[in-house]
Amino acid sequence: MKEETIATRQAQQPNSSLSEEEKIAKRKLKKRLKQRKYDARFQQAIEWRADEQTIECARRELQDHDQRLQEEEGTVARTSDFQEEESQVRVRKARDFVIFSVYHPLISIIQANQSSVMDKQHQTHQARELLHNMNKGSHTEHMFNDENALLGYTRQKFIEKAMVVVKSLEKLQQPTSTTTTQTLRDRVLSVRNILSVGCGPGNDLVGFLAFLSVHQPNHTLHRVLLMDYVMPQWKELILDPLINLLVPEFLPRIDTVVCDVRYSLKEEANQSALAQLTAIDSETSSDMDLIIVSYLITETRGKWHVFFKDLISKVLPGTLLLLIEPNSWQLHQFLELYGDMISYYEWLDSSRETPELQHLQGRIGPAVLMACVK
Repeated sequence: MKEETIATRQAQQPNSSLSEEEKIAKRKLKKRLKQRKYDARFQQAIEWRADEQTIECARRELQDHDQRLQEEEGTVARTSDFQEEESQVRVRKARDFVIFSVYHPLISIIQANQSSVMDKQHQTHQARELLHNMNKGSHTEHMFNDENALLGYTRQKFIEKAMVVVKSLEKLQQPTSTTTTQTLRDRVLSVRNILSVGCGPGNDLVGFLAFLSVHQPNHTLHRVLLMDYVMPQWKELILDPLINLLVPEFLPRIDTVVCDVRYSLKEEANQSALAQLTAIDSETSSDMDLIIVSYLITETRGKWHVFFKDLISKVLPGTLLLLIEPNSWQLHQFLELYGDMISYYEWLDSSRETPELQHLQGRIGPAVLMACVK
């Protein structure tokens, strides 16, 4: 890294001021940077673009560049890098589901129904204001009354957050010999009832449906319960059109209810949520197989402790928790608070390949934890 930093400084200088050795180093650096550009373009084409033509074009560019390097330097071409891995193919198919089966139709329906919605630039501005306050935990219920902010948020975050769910669960499908991973994999593919806490525009649910569409296409969910403390705002603009898209084509039933994780499930503010949670199985426990929570712990700034203790005590043993946060310290705290209520867990983020470092805070991308209730 130090050598590359020096070479980068040399690359910024005119050739006339460099020695012959420095000129050679500069040319090599430019080749490495171009290689990275083609590598990144190829990976982005696989993961983020939907059409085969774009992927094939990026693959050819990478192959051609690597061939030129081989001819110039006598290196061996990295032919293995040009093929999509099986997991990449699955992720791309899941992304196609998110974009073409849900996101594009959803945005079209919303725009057709709303005469007050302004242009994308205004939506983006309002959404950034909302996101800024959500990240700081300073958002208020009043901020969600702005339809442009909600639609801008959906435009910016829906696909990205749905794909975090897909990519996290995809890690369970990678070859492994651990009993925990195999158990979690089997349980995820047999989920029937899902609870999404702090659901927002419903991206976490769609991410899970996209995952199922690739790995278990004939599997049908029984029931989904969406919770949010500003449910009326999300429901009127985003969730009602989303539910019409998903029911009955992809699942038979989606319920929605107001829920505020800053209060205990036993308090009056969450009585409707508690009733919905225990309506199917019994009056004392919930039938939910999987609970998805993303970015909510960060946004509620330590006010969630009592709620999640109540929630975990209400679900049946074997219920899965999928927790996604921008940083891992909140999830470490979650394990400290409720470790005696968890039978086992696994990290499904960048730390997965280095288990000896999972106790540290650093992650590339969001921190993702899957846990099973004892």
